[in-house]
Amino acid sequence: MTTKRLPFDEVNTAALNGLTRVLDWAGVHWQQAHHEIQMINPKRADGGYGSFSINANTGVWSDFATGDKGGDVVALVAYLKSYSQGDACKDLARLFGIMVGEASPASAALPLAPSKPVSVDTWQELRPIPADMMGSIPKRKPKHPGKIVQYWTYPPVSG
Repeated sequence: MTTKRLPFDEVNTAALNGLTRVLDWAGVHWQQAHHEIQMINPKRADGGYGSFSINANTGVWSDFATGDKGGDVVALVAYLKSYSQGDACKDLARLFGIMVGEASPASAALPLAPSKPVSVDTWQELRPIPADMMGSIPKRKPKHPGKIVQYWTYPPVSG
C-alpha cells in the first residue's frame, strides 16, 4: 500500500501568494510594513504589532518575544492552530482548492472593525494624474524623509 504524499511545496507556494487570505482565515490581526507582515499573536497576550512577523516574500516567520519561529506558511498555520504541519498542509490545500474538502473553521479571534465596502462602479482610472492632484512638497521639508508610512494597493484596470 502506498501513501499519497502531501503537496507541501505547492501548498506553501499558494499560501505565500495568498498570505493575507491565510492570515484572515486563521483569525490573525495583521498590518503590512513593506515586505514584512506584522501580526498580533493570538496565542499569548500580545500588546501590539512588531514582535510577531512574517516575511511576505519568503514565508519565514518569528515571534521575537517568545522565540517561536518557522520557515514557511504551513509551519505558521500549524503554530497558530496548535496542530501538526500535516494537518496545516491539508487545511491550506483545501483552502486553496489543491485538495478536495473544506478547510477547518477559522480560529476565534477578536472582532475586527467593519470595513467600508468599496463599490467597483465608482472607481475610475485617471491617466495622466492631474497636476492639482499631485500635491506639492512643503518648503520646510524639501527632501522626502525616506520612511514609507503608508502603503496602498490599487485594483487592476480590469476590475
